[in-house]
Amino acid sequence: MLGSHCKNLRTAQWHVPAELLPKVIWALDAFPLLVSLAVKFDVPLKEAGALTLGSAQDVKLHLRNLQQLILRGHSAEFIDQASGWNIPLLRS
Repeated sequence: MLGSHCKNLRTAQWHVPAELLPKVIWALDAFPLLVSLAVKFDVPLKEAGALTLGSAQDVKLHLRNLQQLILRGHSAEFIDQASGWNIPLLRS
C-alpha cells in the first residue's frame, strides 16, 4: 500500500519480524528510488530453516540508487538474497 502512494521514497528505516522478509523484498521492488535503507530483523519465531520466501525468492532487484544499507539483527537470509541483486551505487 505504501508503495502505491510513495513512489519517490528515498530513505526508509524498518523494524520487522524475520518472517516478513518476503514482504521486505516486495517492498524494495516497489521503491526503486531508495538511496538509504536501514532494516532490523527480529529473531524468527520458527527455526531458521523454516523461513520461506515463496515467490520473493526469485525476485532480482535492481536498486540503482541505493547507496547505504544498514542491516541489524537476523539478516543472514536477506544478505543471501541481496547477493544476487543489482546495487551498483552501494557504498556503505
